[in-house]
Amino acid sequence: MARKALKLLLSGLPLVVIYRNWFLSPFLTAADWPYYYRQTLAGFGMFQPAWTSATGNGLGGEVINFGLGSYIYFIVGIFVNRLGLPWELVSRILIFGLFLVVSAVSSAVLLRRVLGKAGFMYAVLAALLYTANTYILMIVDGGQMGVALAYSLAPLVIAGFFRLAVGSGDGKRPDRRLSGFLRTAVMTGIVLAAEIMFDVRIAIIAAGAGVLYGLVRFAAESRRGRRQYAGALLGTAATVAGLLAYWLLPIVISRAQPVTALVSRYAGFYSSVGSFRFFSFADFSHALALLHPNWPENIFGKTYFLQPEFLLLPIIAFASLLCVSKSKNQKDGDMPNDRPILFFASLGLLGAFLAKGASAPFGAVNIWLFVHLPLSFLFRDPTKFYVLTAVSYSMLIPFSLYSASSYLTARIKGNGGRPVRLVGEHVRWAVPSAAVVFLLVLIRPAIGGQLRGTFAKHEVPADYVRLASFLRSRPEFFRTLWVPTTEHYNFYTNTHPAAAADKLLMASDSAELIRSLRNPDTPELLANLSIQYVIVPDDVFGGIFVSDRRYDNTKYLKTVNALDAIGWLKHIASYGKIIVYALPRAKDHFWLRGPGSLSYAALGPSSYRVTVRTSGPAEIMFTDAYNRYWTASDGQYAIVSRPTGDGVNSFRLERAVSASYTVSFTKQRYYLYGGFISLVWGAGALLVLMYTGEGRSRTGDGIIGHYGRSAETDGGK
Repeated sequence: MARKALKLLLSGLPLVVIYRNWFLSPFLTAADWPYYYRQTLAGFGMFQPAWTSATGNGLGGEVINFGLGSYIYFIVGIFVNRLGLPWELVSRILIFGLFLVVSAVSSAVLLRRVLGKAGFMYAVLAALLYTANTYILMIVDGGQMGVALAYSLAPLVIAGFFRLAVGSGDGKRPDRRLSGFLRTAVMTGIVLAAEIMFDVRIAIIAAGAGVLYGLVRFAAESRRGRRQYAGALLGTAATVAGLLAYWLLPIVISRAQPVTALVSRYAGFYSSVGSFRFFSFADFSHALALLHPNWPENIFGKTYFLQPEFLLLPIIAFASLLCVSKSKNQKDGDMPNDRPILFFASLGLLGAFLAKGASAPFGAVNIWLFVHLPLSFLFRDPTKFYVLTAVSYSMLIPFSLYSASSYLTARIKGNGGRPVRLVGEHVRWAVPSAAVVFLLVLIRPAIGGQLRGTFAKHEVPADYVRLASFLRSRPEFFRTLWVPTTEHYNFYTNTHPAAAADKLLMASDSAELIRSLRNPDTPELLANLSIQYVIVPDDVFGGIFVSDRRYDNTKYLKTVNALDAIGWLKHIASYGKIIVYALPRAKDHFWLRGPGSLSYAALGPSSYRVTVRTSGPAEIMFTDAYNRYWTASDGQYAIVSRPTGDGVNSFRLERAVSASYTVSFTKQRYYLYGGFISLVWGAGALLVLMYTGEGRSRTGDGIIGHYGRSAETDGGK
């Protein structure tokens, strides 16, 4: 037991060294990982509502994909708001720590599924290859933790499909039993559903790779095997659909809304060939070497020369093709032992080819795929396909090194006395250990503290803390408008949402934005949207006022001077470089257009109690973005929202009234129905796992098992 504990401790040491800042710094933040103020987190419940003010550029919007946000809501609602634990601790354990553990374990599980018992050091090598390559280091350093968590699950998804395919072979395999198929399909479905929740793009890639393996395997199989595999895939799909019903059901009921809204929103620039060419930062050599084009500075769009030492990775990986052979005991109809290696080698090449995007060679092929495949805008950044290469190399490189060490051990032991045999014993662990050291040398910028995102230590700027104190001291509802856009440390809550001016005014550059602000109709527009303050941020991360990818203080000064010259903006406060302007007036979250009075109280993020008294026809104005599912009901009659010229909601009162209305986002009930289905389906999945039994499957014992490996050649054991 003590020996196993020591091995586990030593196996995790390289990852601890690489990711040590995650456990030592005061808090973690990056360009894509926001800083959450305590008041912001206080508005999170256990379950993410269907309508939140954080979406829709601060004007509110329907949540399209309950992904990482729903997971954050859940852990914040339980561990932060109920148990009182600090968010810094909860996020380190249940988001960043979860990524590390799942990524390392899942890659080791897939290695065991593919290769068999190759040895402890090779599992460590696979985990390090998958968890600390330059692609995923750039992802987590930038704070894209939804992508990272989905990435961590990809090997488990592929392993599940691998087991389904192997278990659908000849009639001698235990998993041909209904219980075995059902259990495997349910387990694969659970993992795939979690991956879809975190990032649907990575899930599509991983599931596609898993299904592709089954298709390759059954190209020459019997009709019966193909039927069994198809049935297993249906069971997996049913599990995924049931577990994700909490956000899939509303989409089905609303006839693909808001998915069509998402497509229309991005169907312009992001679906154009020009955008695909723009985002094709990697070339084939970078992708094949598993070297992220932005390594190590992680500056968007800035690519670096190929570092030749990374070319050893594909050389070692594809050397595995020289090590495959067929077992002497292989029978006709059995799976060829070299098929998994050939598959993962092909997968690595496919991933490198797709990851290069429109770059040479044969960039026209990827452009054609981008133009003709549905929802191709999801993969406008083709570097997502690095996942396939990372999975491939984390299997191929351990297999190559295992084969080499086994060969050397056998040769040394057979040609010498006891001292020589002792040298042969050490080869088993020396080869993978040397590979681990080499990988650490490759990623030395991460170890040496050269990365600037989550790997760096940050402090919350005192000026933003002062601004947050100023904003939260005003209890009334209002929005803030950030010019030109929101900054990483901007303060927002459900009561004080934040909007980016460039998105709100649809300005493509700073000059157009200033012209829009000078428009005489703009003050009324902003007032009708409940915008009380206009704020110029301090560009802490150097990503707003930029020229040639570097911070340009001249642009900041031009923006401040332009706003100072606008007569209807009043400069009321400065916090360092943060400048705050006030509008002369701003409408409340609800206000009445017409004779009468109005008061309201929030019942939740998607429900309000509004009391009105009017002496004639009037309109209840609600300054969240228009959506046809907002209604006002007095218990007997429901008034459906109508859009205003400013794009917000209005409820028409045709006569004088004195009543209370419940204004609610009625689509929320569909999410509740879907949530009930997900809970029932999840309980059923757990029952299936409990009553089908664990068993010990012989399926997917791995290539090494087929090669008849012996205890004497168990590398690293």
